[in-house]
Amino acid sequence: MFSAAITILFALSNVLRATGLQSNRGFAFSFTPRRHHTPTSKSTPCQSRLAAASHSSPELSTFENKDRVTIPPSRPPDVRHPLFRKTNAISRNMPVPHPEIWNQCFENTSSRNESREYSFWSLVAHNFLGRQHESPNRRIVTDVEVTFDDPSVGAKSLLEKCGLLSCQLRCEESNSSGKNNKSNRDCNSNRETARFLPEIDMKEKQTLHHLTTILSYYQSIISPHDKTPCRARIVSSLGSIGTKCPRWHADHVPVRLVMSLIGPGCEYIPYEMETIQDGQAIIQVVNRDALNNLEDDDTAKANEVIVPSHLLEMAKQQCKTKIVTCAREGEAVLLMGRGWQETSDGVLAAVHRSPRMTDGEERILLTVDVAHWDNN
Repeated sequence: MFSAAITILFALSNVLRATGLQSNRGFAFSFTPRRHHTPTSKSTPCQSRLAAASHSSPELSTFENKDRVTIPPSRPPDVRHPLFRKTNAISRNMPVPHPEIWNQCFENTSSRNESREYSFWSLVAHNFLGRQHESPNRRIVTDVEVTFDDPSVGAKSLLEKCGLLSCQLRCEESNSSGKNNKSNRDCNSNRETARFLPEIDMKEKQTLHHLTTILSYYQSIISPHDKTPCRARIVSSLGSIGTKCPRWHADHVPVRLVMSLIGPGCEYIPYEMETIQDGQAIIQVVNRDALNNLEDDDTAKANEVIVPSHLLEMAKQQCKTKIVTCAREGEAVLLMGRGWQETSDGVLAAVHRSPRMTDGEERILLTVDVAHWDNN
């Protein structure tokens, strides 16, 4: 009997469809045999119509659901910034206004060690790669990172994670953004007991502005016309453990900002200094083949093959040329990576390494990268 009812419904549907009869609600009876299908995510009728219309309407293809805005992963332009047409390294002097603010990273480190925050890669290095044993004169003090699309927000988050933003300044920044949460109420209740001196408060504001300027500078290079999400990381260290990358290498990124807020900066070889002329001969200082393919765990031997010391000495003695540039404290260096290199004009990724550090020597390193990058 059930099959007979199905047959009658199916016949009635065909008759109504053939005669064009519709109900006053705007739909016609129809019957479609049920098919087995894999479950899919539920969507509202409005979303279904928009999804179907987006294939034929370019205007609807960019529709955004205001109830749930999803920020897609950004990718920097395929064409590198015009500043890197003839070089792979650009430096800009951005002196740190108040180094004593950053030096607070090294104060009371023993009480912070139990609760300090490690980044993912720092945990990998400590737990799996056998990083050298920490000692009072050789250790990582702070290792934090933030992702931002607004440089001012990113700078504030970095200072907060480093423990360098006072209660008073945190309240002022939060109030200016319109936020009113429990942490703000706690800060306001402790404002009188904190008794911050006006000059200290001004130093913190200037430090925040300086850091915001650095992040904004990088973002203007990686994405001149859009606020691409970026990632900033600060590592404060004591001693030789601060020499994070002692081997000559090139980064697998479009461009990276490297800046030493405290201590010596990185060492790098600009594109225009990779060759020297000795009489009629042109000598290649950087062995790019070794840079890309050499598999030697001995860093000293690898460095000697990639950038031979006798060529550096020859350039210094005969050509009166300094091949390696040593960045200074407070100097922001933009190093072009493999993501932006083009073999057509010969400008390849910048070769660089970390400086040598002695036991007890302090260094605070800031690096900024694009947050979402697919190098495939």
